[in-house]
Amino acid sequence: MDANQHINNAKYLSYVETAQVQYLETIRSQQTDDSMASMISIVKKHVVQYKFPVTYPDKVSIGVKTDAKTIKAGQLDLICMIVSHKHKMVVCEVRTLLVAFDLRTNRKANMSPEFLRVLEQWEQCVDSDWRLAVEEKAQL
Repeated sequence: MDANQHINNAKYLSYVETAQVQYLETIRSQQTDDSMASMISIVKKHVVQYKFPVTYPDKVSIGVKTDAKTIKAGQLDLICMIVSHKHKMVVCEVRTLLVAFDLRTNRKANMSPEFLRVLEQWEQCVDSDWRLAVEEKAQL
């Protein structure tokens, strides 16, 4: 937090990282095989758009989804929106490029077909108006 009681910009990425890990663990937990057991995701790039400062005290909600147009065998983009409950608005949008990395071979790798299948099924369950759903969460 800075002198104006604003949450530090780096904290936003901590929130996003936590939400992304939970999102990917949810996908992994639905796999029927262990083809991704030795795989991790590594952040290659973040693109952050700060829209409004979050001040203390406040609560935030984070929505995460995959940008289906960016899925390739070894990488994908996750889109995250951070919503302020106090201000009832999206305060930050983050696009993260993740690459798959195999700990056994110590190299960039492709995601398994099973992981991609489960990911696609999960995303089909996400409302096409997910942005509105995330924004409405702040209305609680």
